[in-house]
Amino acid sequence: MRLISLELTNICQHEHLKWEFDKGLIGIYGPNGSGKSNALNLACYAGFTNDYSRHSEGKSGYVRQQASGKDKAEIKLRFEHDSDEFEIIRGLQAPLRHRMKFLNSDRKELTKASEIQAELEDVLGIRRRLIDDFIFVNQWQLFSFLSVVPSERAKSFAHLCGTTKAEQIWEMLKDQVNADSSLIQETTGDADEIRKQLGEYKERIRKEKERQSELQGRVLSDSDCSDMQALVDKRIHYDRLSKQIPACVKVVKTLKQKAVEANKTRKATKADYEALRTTAAEDDEKLEQVISRLASLDEASKKWKRRERLLAEAADVKKLIENHQLAKQDDPGFDVARLTDSRDSIISQIREYESLLGISGEPSCPVCGTPTDSLHDAIAAAEETLPDLRERLEQIADEVDTQQKWVVRNERWKNKDKELSRSAARLKEELQELSDAEEVDGDTVNKLLTEKAEINDRKRALAESKIEMDDADKKFELAKTKHQVLKADAERLKTEREGYQISDYEYGSAKDSLERHTAATSALAVSRSVVKELKGFADSRKKELLRIKKIRSRSKKARRWLNDLQDVRDEVMHRDKLPKVVHRNNLLDMEEDINESLSMFNSPFSIRTTEDVGFVSHFPNGTIMPASGLSGGQKVMLAVPYRLTVNSLFATQVGMMVLDEPTDGLDSENRDLAAQVFVKLGEVARSRGHQVIVITHDEALASAFDQKFVLERPV
Repeated sequence: MRLISLELTNICQHEHLKWEFDKGLIGIYGPNGSGKSNALNLACYAGFTNDYSRHSEGKSGYVRQQASGKDKAEIKLRFEHDSDEFEIIRGLQAPLRHRMKFLNSDRKELTKASEIQAELEDVLGIRRRLIDDFIFVNQWQLFSFLSVVPSERAKSFAHLCGTTKAEQIWEMLKDQVNADSSLIQETTGDADEIRKQLGEYKERIRKEKERQSELQGRVLSDSDCSDMQALVDKRIHYDRLSKQIPACVKVVKTLKQKAVEANKTRKATKADYEALRTTAAEDDEKLEQVISRLASLDEASKKWKRRERLLAEAADVKKLIENHQLAKQDDPGFDVARLTDSRDSIISQIREYESLLGISGEPSCPVCGTPTDSLHDAIAAAEETLPDLRERLEQIADEVDTQQKWVVRNERWKNKDKELSRSAARLKEELQELSDAEEVDGDTVNKLLTEKAEINDRKRALAESKIEMDDADKKFELAKTKHQVLKADAERLKTEREGYQISDYEYGSAKDSLERHTAATSALAVSRSVVKELKGFADSRKKELLRIKKIRSRSKKARRWLNDLQDVRDEVMHRDKLPKVVHRNNLLDMEEDINESLSMFNSPFSIRTTEDVGFVSHFPNGTIMPASGLSGGQKVMLAVPYRLTVNSLFATQVGMMVLDEPTDGLDSENRDLAAQVFVKLGEVARSRGHQVIVITHDEALASAFDQKFVLERPV
């Protein structure tokens, strides 16, 4: 397997990150907090395990804090395996998405997390635990196997070797042996007890059959049973009719009494109706008279009200006429024609004087028009007279205006006077027409209205009486009909009862015979059911006897089988037998592969494996010490071959490994030693076509890498 690319969007510190990987030894550099480990850990979680539980908040804890709820938070991983190429996409923020695409195949993409996990385990041929422990090696876990207690090492190694199944088989065989032993003990019970039970069942069956023969003698034939039942049914019908007839007769009497009472009610209502009907014609005539009188009074009331209204209107008109007469103005008495002639004469004279005085030109003779200076007397007279003439001219103008205004006002007064005169004449004429109008007496009207209401009440009572009379007639006819019908039913029941009459002896004999027949039939059915049940019990006991015989016949074989099964359980499947052999063989293979790699890495020591899956280091000078006592650099030198060996033995199809900060915590001397190891590791990876990714900030390893990715600073 080889990772092709890893793309993160809004994941941890990375807004967007994309790496494309080659084969060989690959280094990923960056300072602490730059997101190196998170990127490769998420490649493991998203691509192979779908487990984000290492973060306290689960998936949401890996979403970039600066991303909004609408932003996509996604991991996209591409890898190849056995020439097939795959792409896995995991969404860490709602809506969550899981997709696995088969890039060089026409297979339909998978969208369920469970389907994707099953497909990955099937493709890679390894379990999730092996991926967690040996493919993606977390920080501080490179040589953690050296410090694990023996029991945990043994358990982990059993998982690697697949011998945990042997442990399960051992437990299953134990359960099977116990179950088979219990079965043999149960099936070898006392057969004599079963035979005794079988004899008891047979005796009970015999007694039940004898009882059935006795009961069969009490059972009637079908024809006899029908005859007896017919006699019993006759008596039942007779008794039923005997109970119904008295009740029916009682109801007939009750209905007859109701019919009599209904007839009395009918007659009483008819008498009431007739009494009311005698006055109906007189009431109709009175009602017409009252209505006619009320109409006349209503018309007279309207005429009186109209006369009153006209009188009020005439009074108003009279008052208007009086006021109008008072508003009339006297004629000023000016003669407009005479005044006009005087005005024209005065105007002409004023013009002559003005011309004489030279007001409008040079002084000249008024006769010949010749200017002169000798007319002083005439000029003096003109000067004295001219103001009076002008004053008289203004007076004439005022008198003419006054006379003209009076003419206009007088014309308006005349028109108004004519209008008021016409209104007065009209009102006088209308009042003359209403001279015979009289005021209506209110008491008379009230009496007539009261009389009208009383007549209507009597007419309404007559209608209601008619309805009551008709209703009484219907009730009487209904009661009469019911009485006649039920009386006929009573007679019919009496006639029908006579047809069902039998003697008490016949009835008693038939009833006893039927009761004996019914009891015998019921008891016979119970007896047959008991016999059937007993036969079933007997058959089951017979089968049990036969089964016991067969079990006894093969019990010797069964015991031999149990012994063989016990031997297999104890001698093969026990953890100290076959699983131990498998563990030892795998340990020897591991020891050989690890020492071969140590030699390739120029290691100053070799190792031996122990029974508790531990490692002991051997130095050329004879020094022997537990591997846990090695220096940090030597532990790295051992851990790398150990993990290569595990991959080659137990994950042969994977061909890749991720190491997170493998030199963290080492001093400079041990770092140099570790650098030499990783140079050799790069050679091994290239020669085998494998891919090893190392996350580090150790510059001493730079020369060992075939490809490098650098995260410059923390995001």
